Amino acid sequence: MCAVNTDHVLYTVYSTVGAFYLPTLLLIALYGRIYIEARSRILKQSPKSTGKRLTRAHLITDSPGSSSVSSTNSRAADVSSDTSSPVYLNQVKVKVSDALLEKKKIMAAREKKATKTLGIILGAYIVCWLPFFIISLVMPICKDACWFHPAIFDFFNWLGYLNSLINPIIYTMSNEDFKQAFHKLIHRFSCPS
Repeated sequence: MCAVNTDHVLYTVYSTVGAFYLPTLLLIALYGRIYIEARSRILKQSPKSTGKRLTRAHLITDSPGSSSVSSTNSRAADVSSDTSSPVYLNQVKVKVSDALLEKKKIMAAREKKATKTLGIILGAYIVCWLPFFIISLVMPICKDACWFHPAIFDFFNWLGYLNSLINPIIYTMSNEDFKQAFHKLIHRFSCPS
């Protein structure tokens, strides 16, 4: 019969602190730093701030004998407030393209999603393992003063193991690469060739 030994109080405190409480506090501190950094980067990349946009200018030549249209690419300040609309200034057609702004929006959305996923993973880890480590710490300290049914201890132990099942589901829901790999894996097992 395999059972968790809770006779040695100091060893139990040492092992639970080293295996769960200290790493969890470090993870929370690191996630907090990541969240603050990602939030500041997202706010810096917000579309409210005006910056330089990629523009394309076409010189319109109506002179006799000339049928060519020359084009140049340059970075310029906002010429038009309307996205991708042509503006005619002194026979020059300018088209504003928000390619750089769109790229910043996509990067900000990815950072936001990654930060959210990290928070969900950390939250699931804490919810699944905290009850087990609380009861593991309380049992040797309490001894006979508090009694727990062995089924409760087993339930909390399996709740911790459930975290290993939840992680692939979280990654699959939040990451397209994981989602595609998961679909391929399911397809391979459900449709043997």
